[in-house]
Amino acid sequence: MWVEVPTLALSNNTVLYIYYGNGAAEPQQDIAGTWSSSYSRVWHMEDNAASTAVADTMAAGNGTSVQNTSALTTTGKITNGLTFNGTTDYISLGAITIPTTGSIFFWWKPTEAPTGDHPLFRSSIASPVKLLDIYPYNTILYGGLYNNGTDKRAAWNPISGVSSGTWYHVAVVWTNGGTTTLYINGVSKATSASLNATFDTSTATTYFGKDPQGGGCAQLVMDEASISSAARTAGWVVTSYNNQNNPAGFQTLASEAPGALAMTGAFTNSAGTFDMNGQIVAVSGSWTNSGSVTSTSSTVTFNGSAGQTVTAGSQAFNNITITNASASGVAFADAFTAANFTDTTAGSALKFQNGTSTTISGTLTLTGASGSLISLNTDDGAAANFELVVSGGAQSLSYVNVRRANAGTNDITCTHYIDGGTNNSDGTGAADWIFSGPPEPTSEPAVSFGMDF
Repeated sequence: MWVEVPTLALSNNTVLYIYYGNGAAEPQQDIAGTWSSSYSRVWHMEDNAASTAVADTMAAGNGTSVQNTSALTTTGKITNGLTFNGTTDYISLGAITIPTTGSIFFWWKPTEAPTGDHPLFRSSIASPVKLLDIYPYNTILYGGLYNNGTDKRAAWNPISGVSSGTWYHVAVVWTNGGTTTLYINGVSKATSASLNATFDTSTATTYFGKDPQGGGCAQLVMDEASISSAARTAGWVVTSYNNQNNPAGFQTLASEAPGALAMTGAFTNSAGTFDMNGQIVAVSGSWTNSGSVTSTSSTVTFNGSAGQTVTAGSQAFNNITITNASASGVAFADAFTAANFTDTTAGSALKFQNGTSTTISGTLTLTGASGSLISLNTDDGAAANFELVVSGGAQSLSYVNVRRANAGTNDITCTHYIDGGTNNSDGTGAADWIFSGPPEPTSEPAVSFGMDF
């Protein structure tokens, strides 16, 4: 499985989450989108069919092997690869465009001593001679550009430590008018002088394992080849090698944890059932439900940076967490129930529809900060208060500003508070808001100075 990660930190670990175990989940794979637009060709070389096609994941054009791939498939570096016999086997890629600045990566396992002029990769124009290639010759491994008599290939001389039957990660990176660098197993082995002329390979005939203009074939196994129009950095090259060479050493598998689904916009369920399957769902836009939502063991976090409206549609939430710190906050447009409700975001604003009753069956936690209280309110000028029912679970409310609210079923106790008015807090009802201790100041106290003479 290949996954595109937008960025990997150089000095810190990058955490990835894998969601699994839900057979009803819709497939969301995007094969072409896994590879950035700078990739022009990607060949996984996992082909094993009664066909000569060697699939290009980018769909820019398949390669063609001499034999059916079912006769060439073998154990590769990553699952399967393709083996060449050194006499007749090779892959023709046709006339393709090699970028004037770019990179080529592949895994190579020589099955002969790498001393003959048997190219691993060569893209060439016959006249005038221009080519991009990677090939061993005698005791030298060349990689890079040859431009009409100007040879600017990086030359690793002598080849050392390369032996038959061992996998090697090969990378060649070049820039137009600049240098070419040859890497083996993530380590720079040679860098060329600058190539001043533009390298035009728009009609270049290209092969893996053979010289398009004649010559012998290479004896090898090849896997996971790609060409891109970006000059990859040394960090990119070594990360590519480490990631593919020893995945277990490159990553740490943590224990199973609830999944996380980030919705960067609004959530709308017009019909049907949305099963959160015990996951953490973070929503930055509004929430509108007209269908059915299964929320067992799940948490919905409202984390927008602007106002969010929640229309529950008689939905029962499990856990609700508020991290929206905007002035508009989160507005609940209708009644809902939740097992637990948590807001520890200082200065956040919660608005409840007047005339509705919201029930928290478990724990209610509202914790603001001095000078930055959490606001609970309904529509200003509304004819009716909203009702908040804490039906028996724990409650912890401090640094809150409460206005136009009724407590239902059980008392609700606040410390470090502002009683904004029109709350049932007079002790005459079956349940009341109980404001305990001194209130928070509603504004900065006036300061006056006087002098006596």
